[in-house]
Amino acid sequence: MSYAFGDSELASARLEMVARVFEPATRALLREAGPGARQLGVDLGCGPGYTTALLSKVLNCRRTVGLDLSAEFIQRAGRLASDRAGFFVHDVNLVPFPVGPADLLFCRLLLTHLPDPVQVFERWATQLVPGGLLLVEEVESIATNSPALERYLEILDQMLQSQSNQLYIGSELESSPVPGSLAKQKSRIHELPVFPTHAAAMFSMNLRTWRDHPFVREHVEERELERLERDLDALRSQAHPSVGIVWRLRHLVYQRA
Repeated sequence: MSYAFGDSELASARLEMVARVFEPATRALLREAGPGARQLGVDLGCGPGYTTALLSKVLNCRRTVGLDLSAEFIQRAGRLASDRAGFFVHDVNLVPFPVGPADLLFCRLLLTHLPDPVQVFERWATQLVPGGLLLVEEVESIATNSPALERYLEILDQMLQSQSNQLYIGSELESSPVPGSLAKQKSRIHELPVFPTHAAAMFSMNLRTWRDHPFVREHVEERELERLERDLDALRSQAHPSVGIVWRLRHLVYQRA
């Protein structure tokens, strides 16, 4: 598993912004789980813990656990640990998880980075109690009229494809067969308009993280990267009313038989 966005302090700052920007969409997905007393909720690929905290707050599980392969992220997440929330270094491709069967598994913007995003569902299903839920939030598409934002997305998409990952994984998840142990309960698109200044800030931080990726170095000239970085920084520092960007997020809810 190769996480293209890194686990540095800069990457953690980006994920803090992602948490704020995507919270309304994620809350909408979490509400799909419905009310009910849950013993354990697990946040897959939790990063520095922002999604885990949201999961705990919205669903009020007796205990919420975040799992991530990055020891650096888990160390940062430790500041959010309590008697109701904990964090473990663990590769979410591997089962069993170190916490026992869960009532609910959740992942946001994770499957883009996994080598077998559909097959992993079969393994995750074994970590759910009967009737337990798997909630997934992934990108279906991103539309923008900004040349800088669009060019960033083009390079990112190509870079991820070079390592057998997909930026726009949502449509594949929707059309893929569901493992026999799971039943698809809901599937819908949630449109999330984002302030261009926020999108440019997230993209600018990401660009600084992956600009030295071998694919980028081979296929994108340095002067274009420098120009793109300047354009993103300009867009993040000043609002442009004519610029727009909208994420179309695929929300999926599965239940274990």
